[in-house]
Amino acid sequence: MAKLTKNSNNNISGKLGNLVYYQLNGKPCVRSLPSNFKDSNSEKQLFNRNKFKAMGSLFQIFRPVLRYEPTKAALNKSAMFCSLNWKNVSVNSDEVNVNYEDLVLSNYGIKELVGLEIHIARTQVSFQWEVDNLQADIHYVLCIVYAKGLQQVYVADVKRKELSATVNVPEGAGEIITYTIAHRRTA
Repeated sequence: MAKLTKNSNNNISGKLGNLVYYQLNGKPCVRSLPSNFKDSNSEKQLFNRNKFKAMGSLFQIFRPVLRYEPTKAALNKSAMFCSLNWKNVSVNSDEVNVNYEDLVLSNYGIKELVGLEIHIARTQVSFQWEVDNLQADIHYVLCIVYAKGLQQVYVADVKRKELSATVNVPEGAGEIITYTIAHRRTA
């Protein structure tokens, strides 16, 4: 099966049989596919594959709650998540260990919540904090509950001046891990 595309210069790109059509510095080129591919399974390669797989799975779980400002080193959320949390994930032969308490879900520099108290019940988690000087309507608190048994994230995003939030979790959620991110909404 061939997958070819035609661009505005009437040049084709894609694979046809064992030939690959592509552009290099604006000029059309053709090369053959590699005749063989060696899939090395050295110990280091297996370790790195397993670690990247674990980081990808973890990123997918926490993706809805990530609050990152892009930097020159990491322009997207996935790259930022991996760079900030690489040290929090360890991989052994068949086991992945995650230090959930130290996961970094935001790189915002907003003042932390004063007097934060978290109460965990069977089907809900309540967050309470004290009044501080960031009470304008643009200041919010993202309250995050990770249900480890379900590998699911539950969230409440409330105005900071409300001073509390409640997140409902289903029965059988397993171990509960909580996070809070104070952030500012603009436009």
